[in-house]
Amino acid sequence: MSAVLSIPTPSRDASLPGSGGGTADAIAAELAELNLQLGLARLLQTSLEVEQLLTFFADWVSKIMPITGLGYRHEDEQIEFAWEGDGCIQLNYRLAIEQMALGEIGLHRNHPFSEAETELLETLLSTLIFPLRNALIHRKTLRTALTDGLTQVGNRQAFESAMRREVDLARRHRQPLSLLMIDVDHFKRINDSHGHPAGDQVLSELAAEIGRAARSTDLLYRYGGEEFALLLHNTPAEGALITAERIRRAAAKLEVTYRGNVLNFTVSLGIATLHDDSAAELLRRADEALYRAKHEGRNRVCMAEEAAADQLSR
Repeated sequence: MSAVLSIPTPSRDASLPGSGGGTADAIAAELAELNLQLGLARLLQTSLEVEQLLTFFADWVSKIMPITGLGYRHEDEQIEFAWEGDGCIQLNYRLAIEQMALGEIGLHRNHPFSEAETELLETLLSTLIFPLRNALIHRKTLRTALTDGLTQVGNRQAFESAMRREVDLARRHRQPLSLLMIDVDHFKRINDSHGHPAGDQVLSELAAEIGRAARSTDLLYRYGGEEFALLLHNTPAEGALITAERIRRAAAKLEVTYRGNVLNFTVSLGIATLHDDSAAELLRRADEALYRAKHEGRNRVCMAEEAAADQLSR
């Protein structure tokens, strides 16, 4: 079964349960349903994380009626969420409010939902919709705040947060972590010769090219100006060198067309791999390796590790 659940803006004169009269049993049932809504509403007000809200909702529903699983999908926000398992019977809804699509949610189990259960579920879903809308707006706001507007990769704030997280994870799981610092060679010449919009286009296309040359698990950020940072999860120095060389070669082959002019450029890269140092020390060593690559002729890769300090590649 599939349906659309769209919640209009509530009117001021909405009546309370039982206000229109009725039997004591009917009033008691309506009050019990209202208490369920209020309890759920209070719980959903405690988080702005989409996944946490859905977990709260699934746990709450599972205490009221038997369900084997819950699934949620929001294509535009690239969210896929699953709670517990699946079932041969599914009750699916497309959620929306005031023309804003909130994704699709489905509840699963192995026997049909009764009419009373369906009505109760729709009542509870109406309680979920406003918190879910707020969480989606919050998610989008955070993503915008952590994204570089020109290149559409993570910005420096996002990088600093990711660095701390990745260093902690690498230590906890005893996995290698490498950092690449990437800088466009003679970038000022591009701006001086062709204007800043040309430089912007170079950075935008370079970011896309780095993304293609890197692995899907690598994390790319614009560190500032013409400099990028790439975090390589579970990657030792040897693997980082392979990735860095692939990026260097890809950048050297990249041709950026701006107002009929073909712009060619190169990049220099510095590599550092985590040892027993801090995130700040890892960044410092990668920066020093990048500086050495610049100093020794550009369009090359330098590694920060002392044992490989003289290892260069063109």
